[in-house]
Amino acid sequence: MPERKSTHRNIMGIKILLLAAISLAAWGCVQTQPTATKEMPSPSQENQATVIVPMEQQAAPVAPVSKSLQNTDCAKCHDGEPADIETSGARHKTEIGCQDCHLDHPLVGTEIIPQCAMCHDAGDKEHFNLGASAVCLECHSNPHAPLKIAMSDTPETSQVCFTCHEDKNKEFQAFPSLHSEQNCTLCHPSEHKVIDKCFECHAKDEYHGGNGAFMVYEDCIDCHKPHSPLDITYSADTPSIVCGTCHGDLLESLSANKSKHNSLLCVDCHLDRHPTVPNCSDCHDAPHAASMLTSFNEDCLKCHNNPHDLIY
Repeated sequence: MPERKSTHRNIMGIKILLLAAISLAAWGCVQTQPTATKEMPSPSQENQATVIVPMEQQAAPVAPVSKSLQNTDCAKCHDGEPADIETSGARHKTEIGCQDCHLDHPLVGTEIIPQCAMCHDAGDKEHFNLGASAVCLECHSNPHAPLKIAMSDTPETSQVCFTCHEDKNKEFQAFPSLHSEQNCTLCHPSEHKVIDKCFECHAKDEYHGGNGAFMVYEDCIDCHKPHSPLDITYSADTPSIVCGTCHGDLLESLSANKSKHNSLLCVDCHLDRHPTVPNCSDCHDAPHAASMLTSFNEDCLKCHNNPHDLIY
């Protein structure tokens, strides 16, 4: 009997150990699984209905904000300068931005107001070699509208003009006149590209024999270039009445003459530049025998009077 009890106790112990091992294994499996927790809704959530927003009404994702400043950022505080650039900036509008000139901004940095020579190199053009920015600002008073140029009426200003308009200075030197003795600002007063018309100085009844009442500015510059007014050139369709304002007697004779010359314009014979005087042979090759031409020393006018009142 004692042996049977001992065997029974051993079997029970083994069963208990197996049961404990199985329990531990099951517990470990449970611990490795995610634990789902259920939150209790708040009273306000319980009373709210679920709202479904259509896709087309949902807000678009916010784009990342660039950290670099743009010209539009400058305009948030500085409204006058961008307005000037927009209307009159020229290349300061199309080729550069605010930060190309203004490298720093208060309170940090010292390169706030730029020097013109940062871009306008004195070695590139004579005009850029006139002096420091203070000199530039005497004419280009607003760098944000650089071609709105206010000019003083002095000979020194004219010399500055010639650093850009060298061709006009060469005209003055090649064809001296009363125009070449004036300051540029006589005809271009106060502001760059402002051009006074001829009649600001030349009264219509004072020139062209007082016969130019019908003439307008375009008629004047068709013959008289403002920087070389005595180098008189004209187009091939210049009406004879324009020539007649100075040469009225010749135009009157030509108009009354019955020869073929009557149908010609003055510029058909007097080509391109005043006072071009043609030879008769330029049009009339050899209408007479050589012996006759030799007898009259090829002086056609001994018989034919003059080209404007031709005897034929």
